[in-house]
Formats: sequence, structure tokens, C-alpha cells
Amino acid sequence: MNKKWTPHIIAVGAFVVFIVLGLACASEPDFYKDTAKECLKNGDSYFKQGNYSMAIFSYEQALIYDPNSKEAKKKLADPKILAYQKKETEEKLKEEQRKIESEAAALAAEAAKGNIRLFSAYEGTVLVNGEETKFKAKVRTSSNVYTEITIENAKDKEFSIAVRDSAGKIYQAEKKVIFNGKDYKWVQYMKGYEKYTYEVYIYNSDGTFYNPESDFEVTVTADGRGAKITGYKGKDNDVSIPSTIQGMPVREIGGFDGYRNNIDTVTIPEGVTTISSVGFSMGFTGTVRFVKIPSTVTTIGRQAFEGCKNLGAIGLPAGLKNLGESVFARSGIYIFPTWPTGITTIPEMTFYDTQLTNVVIPNGVTIIGKGAFKDCKKLTSITLPATIKRIEVEAFAGTNITEVIIPSSVTKIEFGGWAGFPNSLSLASQAALKRVGYSWSF
Repeated sequence: MNKKWTPHIIAVGAFVVFIVLGLACASEPDFYKDTAKECLKNGDSYFKQGNYSMAIFSYEQALIYDPNSKEAKKKLADPKILAYQKKETEEKLKEEQRKIESEAAALAAEAAKGNIRLFSAYEGTVLVNGEETKFKAKVRTSSNVYTEITIENAKDKEFSIAVRDSAGKIYQAEKKVIFNGKDYKWVQYMKGYEKYTYEVYIYNSDGTFYNPESDFEVTVTADGRGAKITGYKGKDNDVSIPSTIQGMPVREIGGFDGYRNNIDTVTIPEGVTTISSVGFSMGFTGTVRFVKIPSTVTTIGRQAFEGCKNLGAIGLPAGLKNLGESVFARSGIYIFPTWPTGITTIPEMTFYDTQLTNVVIPNGVTIIGKGAFKDCKKLTSITLPATIKRIEVEAFAGTNITEVIIPSSVTKIEFGGWAGFPNSLSLASQAALKRVGYSWSF
């Protein structure tokens, strides 16, 4: 090759590479947008077939490729999609409730026979009074796996317990134990072998866990008419609060925070009227999954369930009359609860930074408080009732709402400041808000 041409050839080659790379880089955004359009097209096809699950998947994929796609957000806010998602979450909640009720019924049946269910973290061969019994695997909580056997007609009878390991060695319990449902809540058998520790769980006749009065710290209520729970110091993941302590009816629940971090379920008995401020927050953060609130509760104090990340849904009693601020703030709530008719205001910061996706506010609600739904990043749709009169400052700030549904009967809403409706709103929703008096920008 003629050397005097070499620099020119290199320069031309570099220029060609530069052009090719430039075209590739320029076409990259088109690739993502084209892929997003293809996902939208697939989603539309599934939507027409009534396959809403795959339609949602396709629309969400479109948002991954094009996060600013207003069309994808609009399609995810379609009433049929929202109705499908609501039905799915409700069915999951009902199924979970059915499982809990089924297990409770089974435990109640065992309790009625005087049976004792024995749990262990050790899967092996257990000797009960010298006879071998094989443990069966059972999931006790979301984070712990236990094994179990049931000793029939065990109440008030004496048993000796031993374990044979895989090498054939037998570890004998240091003493015999009488299971009478009163003196023993849990019993350690294998001294020096913590992984072979066995626990005996006693159940109430209704299938809930038996928690002795000594598990709770109490004081008297302000009116002197009942007991108030001020602390829990038991060892169970599943807590059943007794209806009476020291002969006094339990009327108020509060002060659980700070005692334990691994509570899974809590059953509150009928007769309790008040859940105090910060009653379940702090100590239960990230752990409590299910709370059964009785029909007798009329007051839930501020921040009562704040920070309960595992609490996805909860039922509010129909007779509830007082609801404090920030009750579910920063919790895992993803289903808007059935709203009690006696609560006409959604208080300040009630659902701040929760996992709600769509909300239909029922008739009877007149005020949405300051920051009530602030930073609910998954919230895409809100339906206002015909009774709505006032929306406070930042009620919807930090959400991704694309659609606001306002009944035609509503002609005026009082806005107590910038309500925080985001710029993701469709033009139709923006226009509807302007017609009822919203004067701030989106």
C-alpha cells in the first residue's frame, strides 16, 4: 500500500465509524419508543379479549420502555382495568381471611377435644412416652418454618419427650411435663440444645391463641371503668388480647410499640372501644400482617398503624366515630378500606406514602384533609363523591393520578390551598377540576 494514502484512509475510516455510532445512538430512543408502542398494541389486543391480567402486564412493560408514556398511564387508569385490579386484591384478601378462619376452626375443634398441638423447629423423630412419632412440616409464619405433631387428649396428662437425631442418638427431656393450658405457655425440653427446643401452644375455644394475662402490661382506663393494655411482653408471633384482665374488661389498646418486632397477627376482643394513639406503630413496624378490629371500637387514635409495612389491608368497624391523623401513614395498605358512615372527614396524612392504586371515596365524605394521600406514588385514579365540599392543601401531592372522576351534581369544591393534583392528569380531568373551582396549575 502507498504510505502517503494511509493517513487519509484512517481518517475516512474513523469518520465512517463516527457516523455509524452516531446513527446507532440517535436511533436508540426510537427503539425504546417503538418497543413501548408494540407493548401498547399487545395490551390493547389482550384488553379486547378481556384478558386484563396480560393487558396490565403489557401496559406496565410499555412504561418500562417509555416511563413518560401518557397513553400507557391512561390505559392503566381505564375503569375496567381498575375494577379488575380491585377485584383481584379483594379476592386475595378474602382467600387469606378464609385460610385464617379455616385454621382457627381446626384449632377450635382440637381444643374442644382437649388436644395439644406440639411445634418444633427440628424435623426428625420424636419419642412421646417412648413411642416414635414423625413430625409433619408446617409453615407457622411468613418468616419461620416449624414442624408439628398433635397429641390427642393431652390435657392434664403427663408426658415424657425425647428426640432421636439422624445418627440415632436420643436426647431426653430433663423432666416430664403436664400440659394443662394454664401453667405452661411454652416449655423448653432439650436443655443445651436450643435448636431442639419444643414449644407447646395452647388455644382458646374459638381457635385463637391463648395468651395469659402475664403477657400484658396494664393500667386502668381514665374513667376507671376498664383495663388499658400498655405493653406486650409475651413471646408469641400471634397475639390474642384477652377480653378481661384481673377481672376487669379490657376497654383500650395502646402502648404496644417498642416491645417486639416480630408480631404477625393480632386479635382484639369484642368490648374494646379504643385503640390509642401510636397503638400499633413503632414496635410492629414491618411485621404485623393482620389485625382484627372488633365491631365495638369507636375510636382509633393518631398514628395507630403508622409504619406497619406488612399491613396490606384492614377492616374498619361500621360504628367507628373518631379517627386520628396519620393512622395508616407509611404502612403497606394497598386496598382502600370500607369507610364507616360516621367518619365524614379523611383526616390529615391518613394514607400518606401508602401503596394505594385507586380510590373510590364513598358518599358521606365531605372533606379530604391536608396531605391525606400525599406521596402515594402508585395512586393513579381517584373518584370523588357527590357529598365532597372541601379538599385541603397537598391532599394529592406526589401521586401519579391520571384521572379524577367528579359527579355531575358537584358544581363547587372549596380548595384550602394547592391540592397537589399532578401534571399527569388527563386534559378531561384537568378541565373537570377547573369547572369546580380549582385555580392552581397542574
